[in-house]
Amino acid sequence: MAKAKKLPSGNWRVQVYSHTDTDGKRHYESFTASTKKEAELTAAEFAAKKGFIPQSDLTFEKAAEKYISIKSNVLSPSTIHGYRSIAKNYFEGINGIKLSRITDSDLQSLINDLSDNKSSKTVKNIYGFITAVYAQFEPGRKISIRLPQKIRQEIVVPSDDEIQAILTAAKANLDLYIPICLSAFGSLRRSEICALNPEKDITEKGVLIRGARVISDKGKFITKNTTKNVTSRREAYLPAALISLIKEVGYITKYQPNSLSAEFRKLLERNNIRHMRFHDLRHYWVSTAIAQGMPDHYIMRNGGWATMDTVRSVYAHIMKDKNDQHADILNKHFENVYSLE
Repeated sequence: MAKAKKLPSGNWRVQVYSHTDTDGKRHYESFTASTKKEAELTAAEFAAKKGFIPQSDLTFEKAAEKYISIKSNVLSPSTIHGYRSIAKNYFEGINGIKLSRITDSDLQSLINDLSDNKSSKTVKNIYGFITAVYAQFEPGRKISIRLPQKIRQEIVVPSDDEIQAILTAAKANLDLYIPICLSAFGSLRRSEICALNPEKDITEKGVLIRGARVISDKGKFITKNTTKNVTSRREAYLPAALISLIKEVGYITKYQPNSLSAEFRKLLERNNIRHMRFHDLRHYWVSTAIAQGMPDHYIMRNGGWATMDTVRSVYAHIMKDKNDQHADILNKHFENVYSLE
């Protein structure tokens, strides 16, 4: 318990932690009295009661703040940062309403409005936060609403020509060129690339992946000594020329993961190259490995995937392209043999 401090006026004051808001700022309550004992007693009573607010009296905003505070030492920093961003930006319409007074209809209207301009993934994350808050403070409440149908995005697999064009365009900027090579030729994620230590993680055959660059609960990038999943912790084998280049330069990149994506997008736009995400460079590695006859377990292990889902998606994309090619050959044969006019 905090101790009382004497003020110039002769009174005594005690400050007690109250809560952490959605921006990560800690708030305190002050208790002032004419005697030290009285100030500390009043503060102690507040501290004893503040964790026992009747759940029915909690507004959604207060419940969200309390939930984030409770989970701040349990969940990952990036998850807490994401929760704070969600709580800050999306609940204006229900923040001031008590949990018990918010209806499924209110929540459905919120989800419907968000679905008009947010991706299905973002809406799903917001819904997940809402249900987590209710599970914490009203565990008996069953929320029944419909989420927008997920639109499956067509997977992008860069071609050899596109990779060559990208490398040619990026050659003058090694901070971008090296990460592109690491992703396209080693299947590294952005977070893995930005966490590499050139003094410790470069081997004779490639790089050791044992950390990730992520956003902390304070909104700052930090290096976490854990990877996305167990299989992500691996050694990525690379072309000898790329290893030599990294050793010669002595560093990987100055960019953080988000700015790496932004610079990559600008590069594509400036050079009229088809739009793709930085992450799609990993799909190029997969497609090349498949084309070279590499076994599935090798692709999965060296690419750092916990499941075969991505490998199957890329394989299906390749087969679709080949199917279109075969269909063209077949139809040309029919056109040459038969007059269909």
